Amino acid sequence: MWSDEKQRQFDRLRQREAQGSLSEAEAEALRALVAELDAEEAAALRPAIEQMRVKQEELARERRQVEVENERLAAILAKQERLLSEARQYLDHLRTERAALCEEYRAVTGRQLLASP
Repeated sequence: MWSDEKQRQFDRLRQREAQGSLSEAEAEALRALVAELDAEEAAALRPAIEQMRVKQEELARERRQVEVENERLAAILAKQERLLSEARQYLDHLRTERAALCEEYRAVTGRQLLASP
């Protein structure tokens, strides 16, 4: 466990390292302290990292669900657009047929066919 004494030793060794006056034994001691500090930090961060990993997996699942939903909605939209296009074409066809019937009625009777309610 990191203590005040280890912190002082670490600070002293880092200062000697910065001055360029670190012996090989001191360099080894500094490496050991850095490794210990890294291990303690990793252990302290492990729960948060695990929580983030779980959250990331959850978000990835949600993203896949949204992507599937978006694909299905896009298919529905394409069908709706096709249906609307077909309805417009059919309406155009009906208007053409009605116009032809009105013209035929006028040709037979000489009168305009009144608009139906």
